[in-house]
Amino acid sequence: MPHVRIVHDDPGAIRLAHPHTGGLIAVLFGVAMAHGVHRFVEPGGGRGFAIGLGVFFAAIGVLAWLWRDRIEIDLATRRWRRSRGFFFAPAGTEGALDTLPGISIELDWETERRGRRRHKVAEWEVGLVLEPGSPPVTFLETKDESKAYRVAESLAERLQLTLLDRTGERETRTASSRGDAPLRARHDAAEMAEPPKFPDLPDESRLSLSGEPGRRTIHIAATGFGLSHALVVLVGLAFAGIGAAVLLVVSGLWSLPFSGSAAVGWILGGVFLVIGIVLTRATFVAAARTQWVREEADRLVFGSVVSGAEKEEASLTRRAIEAIELVESSERRPASTRRRKVPTQVRVRSDAKIIRMGEDLHRTEQERLRDVLVAMVGERAAR
Repeated sequence: MPHVRIVHDDPGAIRLAHPHTGGLIAVLFGVAMAHGVHRFVEPGGGRGFAIGLGVFFAAIGVLAWLWRDRIEIDLATRRWRRSRGFFFAPAGTEGALDTLPGISIELDWETERRGRRRHKVAEWEVGLVLEPGSPPVTFLETKDESKAYRVAESLAERLQLTLLDRTGERETRTASSRGDAPLRARHDAAEMAEPPKFPDLPDESRLSLSGEPGRRTIHIAATGFGLSHALVVLVGLAFAGIGAAVLLVVSGLWSLPFSGSAAVGWILGGVFLVIGIVLTRATFVAAARTQWVREEADRLVFGSVVSGAEKEEASLTRRAIEAIELVESSERRPASTRRRKVPTQVRVRSDAKIIRMGEDLHRTEQERLRDVLVAMVGERAAR
């Protein structure tokens, strides 16, 4: 849950405040629990403990409800003030808006339960950093990466504060005047007077570049059939084998003792056979899938080749691309997984769309892919 929420927003002022919903829910739950146990449970046993637990929940809820955390930003005077503490004696701090470090955006992981399995799901947090080195006061948590960037960039520009992007391997600071500036426009700036050059791609690289300037295509070769693919294929073949065996027995083509409903046998055998065939085929297709990024007029088009068929999956205009960088992978992962090395991806970001790719590439290959994409944008900007 965010530390605070935006409760008031107009051209002259912004007010953020700590939500009290959780405290009220705890109070109602505690009171209901204590009252229900007192009325419907006979004396003895754990009755006193249950009532005490309900009172405890209610007391915690009251304390949470009495807690205050409010930040007021006056855009006219460019001053901010924070009141934090219990309502009868909150501590106040204030200062000039220009002294604030900035607006931060961070990647966090939330554990979700689906049935018996728990997974970690990426969540982006946007907050206001009041002091250097201090944690941000979070006011937005969302699983929509594009929304998080839109809110962060918009507020940073409005407050004229630095955007602190902490979603990558290192913090990136962007001035408010450039927070929403496209990457192509930055190539015209003084610090990027020379457009980036295309990196050299060695023969053993999974990346290859073809085409003329302005119509280049970067190809990402398939991963090939590896141990993980073999294990999945074995599972698929096991499913298919079980399904085929059941169908042969039910049809009478294989003389084995069989008891039970023939209809159920046909259904289960068919389901297992289909699952096995689909799983096996999908694994071979995934192992042979190649990706590409192509320059088309003023666009970068992203696509893949699956089973010999070329498919366009997404596109971005060069003028809309704001950043191309290496970031932590946002793919959902098992909660029990402990990886020594955090997987990374190449992220191509615009206001409207975010494209992630290359997680299966080696780190060096990811850097080459990033540099090629940046060069594609820069080359066009220099023309």
